[in-house]
Amino acid sequence: MQSAEFGRDQEVVNLIKEMFGFDPGTQMPTTTTNLKKNRMRGQLIFIPHPDATSLQATIKRMGIAPDLIFDSLPGFKDNPGEVSYIHKIKDRRDIFYNANSSDSILNTFVELRGKVTPELWFPQSGKIVSVENISSVKRDDQVYTRFQLKLPAVHSVFIVGE
Repeated sequence: MQSAEFGRDQEVVNLIKEMFGFDPGTQMPTTTTNLKKNRMRGQLIFIPHPDATSLQATIKRMGIAPDLIFDSLPGFKDNPGEVSYIHKIKDRRDIFYNANSSDSILNTFVELRGKVTPELWFPQSGKIVSVENISSVKRDDQVYTRFQLKLPAVHSVFIVGE
């Protein structure tokens, strides 16, 4: 193991030993390690070869519910990375930045964790639109707010909710 800072290689090795329980210089696990938790509710796990399936299984195992679910992404099967989002919370408001970087129109249902009253904020025009036809659905003991999202090719939108 090599630190990004000169002379701190052993410190990195010691941190990995303390956190994961193995020496990264000699015995890298070949399977996913046991889930570890600390007193502050932090969790960690080592996944030697992460892929979509192992990450989904690990997140479920950790008890983490997704904050946004796309119902389906028809036409995006070859490159689902062309539709992306990031979620932040500011002043007790959920803010989801959604981007469609493809050449195709995105037309799908979106589910946001919790009971949310969403608005669509379009950065290209400055227009703010209240979302109509919202419903609540339950998934794995979590309530989600569901609505249809249509986003033109190479466009983005903020979904802002309270």
